[in-house]
Amino acid sequence: MKSLPKAAHHSPDDAQEEAIAWAVKLASGHVDAAERQAFQRWHDQHHANKQAWRRIEGIDEVFSVVPCEAGDVVRRTLNHLDDARLTRRTVLKLLIAGAFLFGGGLTLSHNPWQRTWPLTATAQQRQHRLLPDGSRIDLNRGSTVDVVFSPWRRRVLLHQGEIHIETGNDADALFGHRPFEVVSGTMTFRALGTAFNLRRDRDGHRLYVSDGQVAVYHHGSLKAIVSATQEAVATDSGVIEAHSANNDPSTWTQGVLVARKMRLRDLAAELSRYGDRHLRCTAQAGDLRVSGVFQIDGPAPLQRAVTSLRQSLPIDVIEQDDTLTLILARR
Repeated sequence: MKSLPKAAHHSPDDAQEEAIAWAVKLASGHVDAAERQAFQRWHDQHHANKQAWRRIEGIDEVFSVVPCEAGDVVRRTLNHLDDARLTRRTVLKLLIAGAFLFGGGLTLSHNPWQRTWPLTATAQQRQHRLLPDGSRIDLNRGSTVDVVFSPWRRRVLLHQGEIHIETGNDADALFGHRPFEVVSGTMTFRALGTAFNLRRDRDGHRLYVSDGQVAVYHHGSLKAIVSATQEAVATDSGVIEAHSANNDPSTWTQGVLVARKMRLRDLAAELSRYGDRHLRCTAQAGDLRVSGVFQIDGPAPLQRAVTSLRQSLPIDVIEQDDTLTLILARR
């Protein structure tokens, strides 16, 4: 980027030019923390900037409802452009112009610019997929997502459950490296050269970054950047709490749970996700610390884990209906 946007008053055309420049820069995949902060300052500086950026961000959504004939016109235009003169800025301008040109006749129809893959993992089995851009996505049990790729971005819509993502290099992208983000509720998690684990539950979202960084947005506003070996809890109201992680919650992708001085109550809650019975513990037993590796594949993982815990901790088990309760053993 040759120059950063100035603080002076912007016309809508100025704002659009700057939005295009920022889109190209952010899509390059080579943006440091200072540049991300500069983008946020530019975005918040003027109402015209916010409007222009919404147009850029909305290109995917606009073309998801453009009539087929409109998409054909733009596609044919792209196909006939001289490759030597085809720049990202030119294409972005063309798409924006096409969106406004055909905006008066938008109807729901097939979208040639976008591909969607719905993925679901059952309550009994995890799922693994290699995506066209080279990214790997793992779905934990009972998880549901939609993978949505367009020429401008890679997006995963997390509807429920837990996923682990290793982003690919997107080498075959038509217009250069596309941003990769996970959208869930009011939150957006944008990968910055990343491997990360994301879980959606009743309390909000739990993020763990094993490599690179993840930018966390609430309603489009940047709230935090979480780095490798950090975990963060994000509520639907946009409150982010990030800290260094003691445990790697993504080991489920390898069929195990690894505990390092984990509280017994926390381990019990995790193990309950992989059994046909509920595992809980009393307040006294719940504060015990546990270290170990617990298999979650194969038959009766919960019962095998309880047997192992009884051998290493001073606890007993009370069985009642579909619940196992861990208590401190009587001395």
